[in-house]
Amino acid sequence: MGYTLESLFNLKDKVAVVTGGGGILCSEMCCALADLGVNVAVLSRRQEKADATVKQITEAGGTAIGISCNALSVEENKAAYEKIKAEFGKIDILVNGAGGNSKDATTAGVNVLEDLHPNFFELDPEGFKFVFDLNFIGTFITTQVFAKDMVESKAGNIINISSMSGIQPLTKVGGYSAAKAAIENFTRWLAVHMAAANVRVNAIA
Repeated sequence: MGYTLESLFNLKDKVAVVTGGGGILCSEMCCALADLGVNVAVLSRRQEKADATVKQITEAGGTAIGISCNALSVEENKAAYEKIKAEFGKIDILVNGAGGNSKDATTAGVNVLEDLHPNFFELDPEGFKFVFDLNFIGTFITTQVFAKDMVESKAGNIINISSMSGIQPLTKVGGYSAAKAAIENFTRWLAVHMAAANVRVNAIA
């Protein structure tokens, strides 16, 4: 007898918040969650991206709302929280999918002796800061805003998005690798911190 996602995971009527929900990976995660009966709040910096994911979900018979939200804005996350609570009444799952890389944190060559530009010494610290903030600080802020309900109800799941480059740094992408390494460490710390409230914290790469 074969197994289906539905037989393995009963998530009907749960509520999931997915940041970066308009992106390639997280839009698929949103659709997969909706297929399992989850009510999905699709958060994306661009409203049209969130709406496109919502359209996919609703056309397949699922339930979702799309909200424009910059993961780095405390105010926008709090406003999104209020909309989600008004629509669905609770939050059970948080997928911290907002993230990415930038050419301003990426070297042209794979080692310091290659005569390519930009090299490590030409990278602007602001480029590294942008990538670190986008991946790590965004995850930190959204977790602060959306996980509070989970702690109060003593149930919930937080899923952070890491990368293999956070475990084994890849060439060129120094800023991205460092940011994902921070996600790895933060996930472990948060898992211990949240355990007493029965909130699970994991990362996928």
